[in-house]
Amino acid sequence: MWPSISPRAGTASAAAEDDAQASPRSPLATPLSEEAPAAELGRLAEPPSEGTRRLEVLTIVTAATAAGVLVPNISIVFSVTGGLCGGALTFVFPGLFFARVQSRSRDQPGAVWKRLLGHAVFWFGIVVSLGTTGITVLQL
Repeated sequence: MWPSISPRAGTASAAAEDDAQASPRSPLATPLSEEAPAAELGRLAEPPSEGTRRLEVLTIVTAATAAGVLVPNISIVFSVTGGLCGGALTFVFPGLFFARVQSRSRDQPGAVWKRLLGHAVFWFGIVVSLGTTGITVLQL
């Protein structure tokens, strides 16, 4: 039985009633332990603050604008950006995602090899991204 949304939702009495109504098979019936590490519970670290995100966006936009204004041939900017982003989208991010998913399924047979495969694809993507960017810069 899923908890219903009511005007009292979020109050202490509503939470106590929801706990009392939770079936034994419901995830609401077993509270999270305060002693368990966050990684075991599947929770991620705190997200970056709003100021950090704004600084990252400002840095990326400023760098892209400066590169577009200072470099006389726009195809150079596209080549460098394509080398970095193409390798990242093709190999780096999928390898990281796969390794992360496999790190959560430690009980399954072969999980260690699958996690190592994810790391290998990640590092291959780093080499490809840096290699293609380096070749592009050398051809200038």
